[in-house]
Amino acid sequence: MKALSLTVQPVLVRDSAVRILRNAIISGEIKPGTRLIERELCIALGVSRGSVREVIRQLEAERLITVEPRRGPVVTALSVKQISDIYDIRMMLEAHVAQCFTKVATDAQIEELRKIYEKLRLAIHAHDRAGVLVLIQDFNIYMGEVVDNEAIRDTLGFLNARIASVRATAVEAKGRIEAFRVELDDIFNAIVARKPKQAMKAMETYVRAARDAALSVAISDDRASS
Repeated sequence: MKALSLTVQPVLVRDSAVRILRNAIISGEIKPGTRLIERELCIALGVSRGSVREVIRQLEAERLITVEPRRGPVVTALSVKQISDIYDIRMMLEAHVAQCFTKVATDAQIEELRKIYEKLRLAIHAHDRAGVLVLIQDFNIYMGEVVDNEAIRDTLGFLNARIASVRATAVEAKGRIEAFRVELDDIFNAIVARKPKQAMKAMETYVRAARDAALSVAISDDRASS
């Protein structure tokens, strides 16, 4: 067999570059509306222009980047309607996952969820906003893994990637991080009590509140820029 290093390495480099740029967009490090310049990306990512173009194509397919006439690639900025629509779909899917998890999870799996939940409570208490966002994602991902619905898992992964920078901004809204404690307590307590419908309703309440906070920030930003 021929040596594989020459064919494997470029793929690894490209995938690493995709991951780095994706995370920078999702975390809000690169803001929505930012124009992406190939030369600067080559330097920042340490890859060739050909690799940068592949990265841009990949993230354009994920709808994190939009290629605009005369401007080229820019980080996608969501409209108020798009934000609302994404949160509405998230609310339905995440509520369904919470309901299903409550029905099917073993005691051991609920204990695993408790470990994430306790870390999340500590992050909320410490006002660690970045930690809260990561741990909420871990909390929901774990429930999704147990429920094991590939279609829902893939859809939520796509939606959460698109909305991630909005979530990072919305968590800064006054009183939002304090509200997490009550909302997440309600979700987890319903799961522990094995009350699927209550868990579903609690998750709906949490996502609806998150949507309202995100929309408030988005509308405020629109007004400030107009």
